[in-house]
Amino acid sequence: MCIALPMEVKSIDLKNNTALCESLGVRQEVAIHMCPNLQVTDFILVHAGYALEILDKEEAEKTILMFKEMSEAIL
Repeated sequence: MCIALPMEVKSIDLKNNTALCESLGVRQEVAIHMCPNLQVTDFILVHAGYALEILDKEEAEKTILMFKEMSEAIL
C-alpha cells in the first residue's frame, strides 16, 4: 500500500527543482517538477519524494491532524 502525505513547503531551490518540506516535525527534500507554480507556505501532496499536487491549506491541515491522531492512538 502506498500513502501520499500532505507537507508544507518551507523553502524552494529552483536550481535543483526541489523544495524543503515539513509535516509532523519531519523535514524532507522533495522534487517539485510536477508543481511549477509552487510557493513557500503552500501545502503539497508528497509521495516517494515527489510533489504530486498543490493542496488546499484547510484540507491539508485536516489530513495532517488525522495522521497525528492515528499515530497517537497507536503509540
